[in-house]
Amino acid sequence: MRVWKGGRQIALTELAVGDLLLVKRTGRTPTSDSVCTDICVGPIASPAAGKKS
Repeated sequence: MRVWKGGRQIALTELAVGDLLLVKRTGRTPTSDSVCTDICVGPIASPAAGKKS
């Protein structure tokens, strides 16, 4: 699993309380569970981040 913040790979220990996370997972099948492949950190992780209210 990789963790990304600001376009660079970081360690899990660099996550902070309140960070916005987007978790990317593989597909689940009847015989296997999904697996976390990447975690993106920060406002860019939210699809709605670029939208104005």
